[in-house]
Formats: sequence, C-alpha cells, structure tokens
Amino acid sequence: MDSEVLGRVYLGQGSRIINSKVIGPCFIGENTTVADSTVEPFCSIGDGASIERSNLSYSLVMDGARISRVSLTRSIIGKNVKLERAEGSEKGVNAVLGGENSTVILR
Repeated sequence: MDSEVLGRVYLGQGSRIINSKVIGPCFIGENTTVADSTVEPFCSIGDGASIERSNLSYSLVMDGARISRVSLTRSIIGKNVKLERAEGSEKGVNAVLGGENSTVILR
C-alpha cells in the first residue's frame, strides 16, 4: 500500500509517512514516523514520535511518544510515553491521558 496525504497537513523535516493515510488538518512534527497507520483530522503529533499500526483522531501526541497497535480518539499522550495494545486485545480507546515518561499497555 502506498501512503496517502489528504487536506492540510504539516509534515516536519525528516518525518516519514510509510504505508499510511493522513487526513488533515493535522500537524506532524520533525523526525516523526507514521507507519501502517491512519491519522485522521485534528491530530497533532510532536517531534521524534513514532506511530505504528495505529489509528488516531482528535488527539495530541507529544514529543518522543511511541504508539503501537492502538486506536485512539480524543486523547492526550504525554512526552516520551510508550503506549501499546496488549497482544490479542482489539478495543479502541477514547480519552486516554498518558503522563510524561510513562508506559501504558492497554488490555
């Protein structure tokens, strides 16, 4: 699958969109990777973040956060937070607040 970027999207220097769909308006900071994911409108993703195999909408992801296998809506993920879905769990998440430098594993 090729990547698709629709609408007004700011993509910071050094950032990569790989096999993903990004729908603006949204902001993706510098040196950030979005892979095998969908980023829907009104998301802001900070510098150095990594989004893999996830879906985000109406969410704020701060610098250095790592998100894997998660579907997020209306969430704030703090600086350097590692957020991932436990293997075998399929539920989406609404309104997660991850504190700075924490690890959150959703079950």
